[in-house]
Amino acid sequence: MQNGASFGAEVAFNTLITLKGRDFAPSGTRRSPGIPDFRNGFPKEMACVAVEVAGQRIPLTYVQADQINAQLPTSIGTGSMQFRVILNPDRPNQLVSDTGTFTVLNYAPAFFTFNGRSVAAVFPDGTIAADPSVVAGARTVKAGDVLQLYATGLGPTEPVWQAGETPSRASALRDRLSITCGGVTVSAADITYAGIVPGSISGLYQINVRVPSTVAEGEIPVTMTVGGVTSPAGTTIPVRR
Repeated sequence: MQNGASFGAEVAFNTLITLKGRDFAPSGTRRSPGIPDFRNGFPKEMACVAVEVAGQRIPLTYVQADQINAQLPTSIGTGSMQFRVILNPDRPNQLVSDTGTFTVLNYAPAFFTFNGRSVAAVFPDGTIAADPSVVAGARTVKAGDVLQLYATGLGPTEPVWQAGETPSRASALRDRLSITCGGVTVSAADITYAGIVPGSISGLYQINVRVPSTVAEGEIPVTMTVGGVTSPAGTTIPVRR
């Protein structure tokens, strides 16, 4: 089990996760939820696959033969947990994987990226913020620009949304989040929102931030800290003059 953004081992309740393995589904399967799958949120079974964490079936966002993307429960607690994958759940031909073990933390902040380094970010007009060599049609960032950064593992919001729900409105983090950009701590006034992305799954978070005017040119390191936990190093934004 991995954090769905960083692909590291650190996960928290409500985090979007990725499971890697084999024979989860027939070769060539690539299944995301469609409109018929949504019954009170994201499906807990898809492509004849389910995942149980601490005895709870969890919402799924993607299934293929060697990968499952899902969301950990909101009320799972912390500490050592067990999980398993179930094929053909609740049917006579049900198959159950070996049991895996992982640790749930209170916070596991991580940025989604386009290539393992360049933070998944957009400008307010919806244009992707990246080097065009990384994402076609994107544009690079200038000092002072406002960006929307995407992440998971940031902890509770107010109000709380359950795993698999699609929030109908913005819901800010309960705890203060800080951003460091190129070694500069961004002013709290320049972080205008940190919380759930309305209209998406409740484990996807958005941070609206202004890039410091003093930041240098280049692939600038960006990290965030919430609940005393800092996101993994190595994530950047492309700043140009």
